[in-house]
Parts: sequence; structure tokens; C-alpha cells
Amino acid sequence: MLPIIDRHVLKQVSLPLAGALVIGLLMLLADRMVRLLDATLGKKNSFTAVFEMLAYLVPHYLGTAL
Repeated sequence: MLPIIDRHVLKQVSLPLAGALVIGLLMLLADRMVRLLDATLGKKNSFTAVFEMLAYLVPHYLGTAL
């Protein structure tokens, strides 16, 4: 069990950290999404393919955002 001060600091830091990670991840993925949409626009199931490719890129960009 963590001491009370450690739990307090962890609770105070975790929410802003998670918010910053989500915003950073969305910014990195937005650029890639534009490129993927440009490459796949007009093809069948293009949106499904784009979101699938973006899902595969999330771990890489999450590491970059960290």
C-alpha cells in the first residue's frame, strides 16, 4: 500500500497527464488521418480501412507522445 502522500500526488498528477497524452495522441493521429484519407478516398470501405490503420498506429504514437 502506498503512503497517503504518494496516493495524493498520484491522483493530482494522473488526470492532467492522461489529458495531455490524449490531446497529443489526437494531434499526431490527425496528420496521419489526412494522409490516409487522401490515399484511400474513393475506394470501397475507405473509412473503415483508415480507422483500422489508425488503430494500428496508436501504440507507436502513444510512445512518441510519452
